[in-house]
Amino acid sequence: MGRREPVGTPDLWLKDYVQTALPRWEAFLRRLLRQDVPKGLAPAPTAFGLERFYPISGWGMLANDRLGDCVEAGSCHQVMAWTASHAIHTLFTDYDAIALYSAITGYTPSNPNSDQGTDMLTAAKYLCSTGFKDATGRLHKAGAFLGLQAEDPAELADGCYYFGTALIGVNLPSAWQDAFKPDGSGVWDVCDSPIEGGHCVVVVGRRANGNFVAVTWGSLVEITPGAIEKYCDEAFVFLSQDFLNGQGKTVEGFDLAQLQADLKAL
Repeated sequence: MGRREPVGTPDLWLKDYVQTALPRWEAFLRRLLRQDVPKGLAPAPTAFGLERFYPISGWGMLANDRLGDCVEAGSCHQVMAWTASHAIHTLFTDYDAIALYSAITGYTPSNPNSDQGTDMLTAAKYLCSTGFKDATGRLHKAGAFLGLQAEDPAELADGCYYFGTALIGVNLPSAWQDAFKPDGSGVWDVCDSPIEGGHCVVVVGRRANGNFVAVTWGSLVEITPGAIEKYCDEAFVFLSQDFLNGQGKTVEGFDLAQLQADLKAL
């Protein structure tokens, strides 16, 4: 399916920055949100998401219909969601996704046997160390990434809300391919179906019914919390300048520069 089995773990985890063992967290969050907050981390709202800023038909397959480049397609979709939240339309083509796939994995278009998929941790490091270009030649490079407890829907919601998106890896049941709908109406739930392989999608929000909204195969799909608990085994969030507006804030009012400074000081 395009996602390789995990070969390592992140150095930094979101959970390490929200536990009471770090006494500076509450003061940090007050500065970040510019408001008083209760003890601990203010949870994500019931419903939120960046998918509202992008048309369902506009995401693009980015070659994931013929290559195992789901991680790279997802990386492009993250940037598209981040920038769309500030009314910036960022274009990626199949060529751009394939170029990223080649850069991370060594995939060679002339050698079909080199289409072996991507390790998500390796990709996350590349997105921060090197970055990649869109169709106009603009470089997109994340400042840092944090790991999430993949099987925890609450942490996934928090991470996606704070950082705009979450890049997650799932062990995809074969029935989910039929459940996917190009019009975005599909739902991925717990099912009695054999695992087809590893797949990567981008979570961009959560609906009022509790289901997560993900971008994959050029459209949207809902994923139930139960499905996250059972099938998700990797998840990352990224600190990215692409999720900022001209005033240095995200659509939710977060200050990324302050976040980076605080994380560096912890």
